[in-house]
Amino acid sequence: MRSILGGFILVLLLAGGFAFASPYIALEGLRDALESGDAEDISDRVDFPLLRLNMKDQLHAVMAKNVGRESEDNPFAALATSMASLVIDKALDALVTPAGVAKLVAGQQLLDPEAPDDNQTPDGDSNTRRNLLSEARVVHDSLDRVSVWVPNDYGNEFRIVMRRFGMTWKLTNVIMSESGV
Repeated sequence: MRSILGGFILVLLLAGGFAFASPYIALEGLRDALESGDAEDISDRVDFPLLRLNMKDQLHAVMAKNVGRESEDNPFAALATSMASLVIDKALDALVTPAGVAKLVAGQQLLDPEAPDDNQTPDGDSNTRRNLLSEARVVHDSLDRVSVWVPNDYGNEFRIVMRRFGMTWKLTNVIMSESGV
């Protein structure tokens, strides 16, 4: 009887350890996929439809907040809002790709023309860009969701949200700072 109880406790401890460690293992796999630039591997670790939807929601909320202030003085604000909404949707569909996610997670702005290229730091140093995920801190929001707080090259911090899908974890959201990522 003791051996059965001991075996059961051991199985519970192993399962708990795996449940706690699995997001860290998934984050390491995501980092490796982003470093290698393997689009297929990145695609396996990112839920692109959900990521696009979450990012669109964020950008629409920021746009509505900014346009709301200006709409009192501008009768064309509603037209501008609907046009901007279409542009946001099309732009995110084009930008939220394996390469775009690699830029986001590396702390670069997607549309910043002054953003460093892939081999330089923002200071112009020609050394390979540092791996920002190595400086991240992981917070367990729930059993099936973790937030990864990542400092970017611009002195801000942004959040990557990963969710559990069965036994795997996928990136589902990148929550940008007010100034953008």
